[in-house]
Amino acid sequence: MQMLKKSPVTNGTRHQLNISLNLLSKKTDLIKKIIKGYSMSFGRSKGRITVRHKGGLRKNRLRIISYPLGTNMKLCTFYDPMRNAFLDLNFNYEKKVFCQNLAIEHTYPGSWIVNSNNMRLFRVGYRSYLKNIYPGALISNIGDVELNKAKYLRSAGSYGQILKISKTLTKIKLASSKIVDLNSLHTANLGAVSNKKAKLVTIGKAGRNRHKGKRPSVRGVAMNPVDHPHGGRTNGGRSSVSPWGLPTKCGFKLKRKI
Repeated sequence: MQMLKKSPVTNGTRHQLNISLNLLSKKTDLIKKIIKGYSMSFGRSKGRITVRHKGGLRKNRLRIISYPLGTNMKLCTFYDPMRNAFLDLNFNYEKKVFCQNLAIEHTYPGSWIVNSNNMRLFRVGYRSYLKNIYPGALISNIGDVELNKAKYLRSAGSYGQILKISKTLTKIKLASSKIVDLNSLHTANLGAVSNKKAKLVTIGKAGRNRHKGKRPSVRGVAMNPVDHPHGGRTNGGRSSVSPWGLPTKCGFKLKRKI
């Protein structure tokens, strides 16, 4: 995907840098009927702030992600307004249904994406148990096979690496360089998630964040003493704390280690 620099016609487009979506499929009437999802928004109608820094989300359909077993053929790749990664529209030949999942880099329309528990041949985009994948492989969309949901490595361009495999646990290095031990019966895709240039996007104006449901965040030192412990431009004479007085630095944690 190419990066597009907009002309400085207005202040909002002066520094705006977006990703070109020319290679993605257009949402025709047929594709709109096939796509499964439900409307999502958050907020309250009474005007009370229940969650800080959130509100005013533009209504969108949250696409339902599923990974049915069998052989799937990739039909097209389309844009998802609720994620920074792209989505694939696949057709499952065993169940004769359409399904949606996160797009994997270097997979194209017409590619075969196999989801099997007993897999011997591995290609980019294939999905199987962690115990079946070889050590050193780059994987993404790690999830629980029973819940049919992915939990790790789902954002745009992210991927992890398998370090060690045993019968019960698999040691995986995440994109944050953190090493976790997961159940070997979890499933994962081979390859990285699509749209790796998403981190290069420059929004250009605050309105685009407001459409995503992000409200302004005000520093505590800029408030009055009645509004925050740091208020009054004196930092309160204490170390950094939350608006409710809980420490926010020095490794302070509310949850005890088990």
